Amino acid sequence: MTLGVTVLDLHVPFADDVWVDAYWATDPTNVNTVAWRRLGQATADQHDPNRWTLSYDTSQIPDQDNAGWGTVNFVVGASLQGIQLNGSSESYRRFGVKNHRPPSPPPWHPRGPISIRTPVTDQQIVR
Repeated sequence: MTLGVTVLDLHVPFADDVWVDAYWATDPTNVNTVAWRRLGQATADQHDPNRWTLSYDTSQIPDQDNAGWGTVNFVVGASLQGIQLNGSSESYRRFGVKNHRPPSPPPWHPRGPISIRTPVTDQQIVR
């Protein structure tokens, strides 16, 4: 998954309520912090009753990708008239989450003189 807000585009037929849960560690170095957590309720598409979306900010999940722990695992849940629909293995997906940005390059410091012509005086300034 990428840094920042990710839009999950879901195809869930015959449902009137859809949500997404995720399984991750609040401390990626401690298996005892792994648990299922609700990401949020999906929003139904106005034109397609089988299409749902959920926007989620991945920076709320610490960086991790541990296949042995099953992190990070997402599951889609759905219900129809208050009755939970059975999921299938296709509703589970595991992703690695990397929220850190690569380090910024060091500031550029020119070596030697810099020549700039100013448009007002058309004089050359050497620094």
